[in-house]
Amino acid sequence: MRKGPRILGGAGVVALSLALAVQAMAAKADFVLSNANVSETVYTFNSMPLSCVDYPAGTDSYSWKVRLGRIKGDFIQDLANNIILIAYNSGTCNPVSDVTNTLEIPPAAVFIHVDPQGLVDVDFDGSVPDFNTVNTSNDIGFPFFDSLGFHMVYNPKTGTIGGLAPGTGTLEVTGNANLCGTITSNQPQQCFLLDLNFGDEADNDIDFGCVCTTPTVQSIDLTSFLSE
Repeated sequence: MRKGPRILGGAGVVALSLALAVQAMAAKADFVLSNANVSETVYTFNSMPLSCVDYPAGTDSYSWKVRLGRIKGDFIQDLANNIILIAYNSGTCNPVSDVTNTLEIPPAAVFIHVDPQGLVDVDFDGSVPDFNTVNTSNDIGFPFFDSLGFHMVYNPKTGTIGGLAPGTGTLEVTGNANLCGTITSNQPQQCFLLDLNFGDEADNDIDFGCVCTTPTVQSIDLTSFLSE
């Protein structure tokens, strides 16, 4: 289990750890992700994503919605006590490659409460470090920060509540980021990765999920506005 916060050394380290997690997650994972959809807003300048022109500006925005299933084990303890690692990549879940953004919610930063129906709500809104492949700060102590909203609802009971079957839930992650690497990839799909036990996959407690989908992208051209 995770014993405390760590600073990640970049997306390459994350990709390796996530790739190792994928190898074992089918048999051991405490949850699975499915039914993803993602919508993105991308600002462009002269037909080029502004985030690629004016790096490291986090001008792009996104909204991922995914379904959680087969929730078991120490899922709630991991949400409460561990770093919640969110990552995005282009291509596939297995193998995990081309990780373009990795975001960390610090331990104990989410707000967890049980609603009147008995569903568990897990919420976070704030700014989080973005450890990405082209972070040019050269100092992992001063990563770029992106806004992030994390809103999860799941059913820990044995009966259906609020339309959610036992051990299932929903998750929406929204925010702004620099999605240049993902947007300019030749891959038609994008993938969402969630890891609640980063770096400790060897302890047979694999709290990792990955799901891919084709994004819906809205482009907003700012050429005339920025050229004035």
